[in-house]
Amino acid sequence: MTLLECLCALAVMTILISVLSQTFISTTRLSAASNKALDRIRQAAEIRDAFTAAVCEAGRVADGVQEYRTGGDCLVLELPPAPDPAVRRYAVLRRLDTGKFARVDIEERDGAFTTTYLKTYALWTTAVRFTAGKESRLVSMEMELQNAAGSPNRPNVTHSFSATMRSILGGEGRA
Repeated sequence: MTLLECLCALAVMTILISVLSQTFISTTRLSAASNKALDRIRQAAEIRDAFTAAVCEAGRVADGVQEYRTGGDCLVLELPPAPDPAVRRYAVLRRLDTGKFARVDIEERDGAFTTTYLKTYALWTTAVRFTAGKESRLVSMEMELQNAAGSPNRPNVTHSFSATMRSILGGEGRA
């Protein structure tokens, strides 16, 4: 091989390595972004499943329990008594001040309240809104998330969920 042939082969190999390395780097970045987006979708689905399970178990929307009041950003559900009918059970779904979504289960026995379950979900939310009709058994939740890029020029992402209460608390609920 002549020196000119060697230099040409080296130049072609350098260009080929450069293109392949850029393709590898781009593919790796795209894969990381896809994994991040998939994690956000899974975390939103976990919140959806928790919301649906709580609403389906509930007998009615309660006005409130302890310091929690049913409103736009907080939902208090009265759950069926189990196993002791003298115990009132509640599920509270709300957005915490940290931006995380949480479910708190509370039992009321003889005027004393006990927290029996607390779960905070990993997904950070910018807003959570609940709607529940007084006569309707349908409960809806709208969860707003910051866009995945965190860009102020892109709109937030909104997830909407609905579920229907299926349990009965002795007819129309307890007074």
